[in-house]
Order: sequence, then C-alpha cells, then structure tokens
Amino acid sequence: MRAFWGIDDLLVWIGLAIPSLLLASVVVRFFPWTQAPKQMAAQFLFYLLWFVLLRLLLQLKYSEPFWRSLGWVMPDRGLWLCLLCGPVLAVVLNFLANALKAPPVKAPFQDVLFNRQLQAVFGVAAVVAGPLAEELAFRGFLLPLLAKWLSVAGGIFVSALAFASMHGPQYEWHWQYVALLTVAGSVFGLARWRYASTMASLVLHSSFNLTVFLAHLYG
Repeated sequence: MRAFWGIDDLLVWIGLAIPSLLLASVVVRFFPWTQAPKQMAAQFLFYLLWFVLLRLLLQLKYSEPFWRSLGWVMPDRGLWLCLLCGPVLAVVLNFLANALKAPPVKAPFQDVLFNRQLQAVFGVAAVVAGPLAEELAFRGFLLPLLAKWLSVAGGIFVSALAFASMHGPQYEWHWQYVALLTVAGSVFGLARWRYASTMASLVLHSSFNLTVFLAHLYG
C-alpha cells in the first residue's frame, strides 16, 4: 500500500463530497420515480461524481493512474478465500449481535423487499456498487494514507471506524452495530493489506453484503 497523496488531498476530497451530494440530489428530483428508487439513484450518482473528481485529482495533480493507485489489481491468490469468508463473517457477526443484545432496527432497504423490480436494483447496489465505492474510498484511498502516518494496524482500525461511523445513522447509532461494523471493516482492511488489492477486499465485502441481503430477503 503506497499512498503518494497527503492529508490535504483527503480534506479536498471530503470537501468535494458536499457539492457532489447536492448535485446528485438536485438531478434525481427530475426523475419520475417513487422515493426509494430516487434515493438509490441519488446515492449511485453521488458516488459516480465523487470518484470522477478523485480521479481528476490524482491524474491532474500527480499524473498517476486512478485504479492502480487505489490498489485495484488482481491478487495472485486469496480471491476464493475472500469469497468464502464473507458469509462466514456475516454469520459470526449475527451471533455477536445477538450476544451483545443489539436492539432491532429497521433495515435501510426494508421498504424495497416486497417489490421485485426494486429488489433486483437494490441487490446490485448493495452487492456491487456500494461495496465498490466503499472499498475504493476506505481501503483504497484512506487506509494507505493512515497506514503511512500511523501503522498498518492503526490504519486498518481507524479506516474501519470511519467506515462504521458512515453507517451509524442507518443503525440509529447503537454502539453494538457500530462495534460490529468496525470489526467487519477491520476484516475488509486486513484482506486489502494481506493481498495488496482492493479487489480482494471488494470480493469479501460483496459476499458479506450478499449474505446479509439474502438473509433479510428470505428470513
């Protein structure tokens, strides 16, 4: 993990999230859809705009390739292990949630579970688009920078805590869910470091999300 960018670039990119989110919110207002599809479209458009700006930042300021800079490379090994570990991690965290007596909360996608068309769209968003954006952001961009200033272990933990905090509002900031999401983010970060690839952490993250999605869908 080699971060040639600095804290100033991180702050600029965080600042660019605000206009990206506002623009995405304005654009989807013109879509003739119901609220749930609009929210999914806004999130997808926000990610697209935000990462286009990051790509411009890396290419214009450093003349570095976007994907390879964020660790998007095929690992020599480990993809099958990451694929299999995602469901295992989901089951383990579910048991831990019960052991910690995590209070029930409404799943952020619960309203779309009874609409088959929205199920398919949200499934793609939850299993592919969301994990891709989050892995590039937290394990591709943030983790290498934190590892440079702290340590690999410190970078993994702090980036995982940031990842959990981003999802905190979805789970009403109950400490059990924040703690479990920090564990999940740490495992994703460990895969990123172990195999030097955000593709590996994406496979782990996607298989984890797929397990959770299917559990809510058929549970």
